[in-house]
Amino acid sequence: MSESKLPSWPPYLVAFLSFVGINVIAAIVVGGYLFATAGDPSLPMDARVEQLAKLSSTPQALVLSVVLTSTLFIVIGAWASARGGRRSGAAVVRRMRLYPVDARDAFAASVGVLGTSMVLDVFVEVLGLGGQGSLGSIHDALNVLPGHLLFAAALVVGVFPGIGEEVFFRGFLMRRIEAADGWKTAWVASSILFGIFHFDPIHSPTAGLIGLYLGWMVLRSGSLWVGVVAHTLNNFVATVTVGRPIPDALAPLVAFVGLAAAGSAVWYVKERRPTVVAGDW
Repeated sequence: MSESKLPSWPPYLVAFLSFVGINVIAAIVVGGYLFATAGDPSLPMDARVEQLAKLSSTPQALVLSVVLTSTLFIVIGAWASARGGRRSGAAVVRRMRLYPVDARDAFAASVGVLGTSMVLDVFVEVLGLGGQGSLGSIHDALNVLPGHLLFAAALVVGVFPGIGEEVFFRGFLMRRIEAADGWKTAWVASSILFGIFHFDPIHSPTAGLIGLYLGWMVLRSGSLWVGVVAHTLNNFVATVTVGRPIPDALAPLVAFVGLAAAGSAVWYVKERRPTVVAGDW
């Protein structure tokens, strides 16, 4: 960490502006694409605009939105991390902790985040909230795809957010807040913002909890790539298993297995990495 303490407010301002800007750009680009390529051009304008709301939940719109928003996350995160660095490329690597990943840390984090997701899925199903909100819309969009296209969509939904969201939230945002206010504040604040960015009453809390898990793993391992690998795998598995609800009879077992996996991964990484090593900015 630098000797003169950095101000706390810039990363939050970047997060706010990014939230507004990315959503506006995504709405314009995806809406423009759908208006130009889909729907019935013979309809009057008000009917076509109304039709766009239905078309926005199609697989094509979902994939385009994921690619666009993830790319913007990467660009903004890298740009913000490079600012003020004498050698911008080296500054991005150092500040984001883009250091080589240890396969054991990546494996443990992946097992742990899958376990965490299993527990959260059971919780959502028990509350009767499965298939609702933004996750429900994503499920509806993907359920219509045949197997080979679902696999291709899973690669896109896994890889792009797995890189883009980690670069922005655990790479730039968490590390920049850490430089100003310490790793604990950075860990919690970046996870809360990660949840808020999903902008959904169901998806936001679950995303925030997964963000806490990913953030802890990245902080302990010292490499952002641990979060990228775990995040990508989690999204991929969630996509290829879409539309397969957990049977009520198996819910307790699934929750137990998930808790065991998440807890074991935390214990393993904590034994390997006893402390969080603060970096500099």
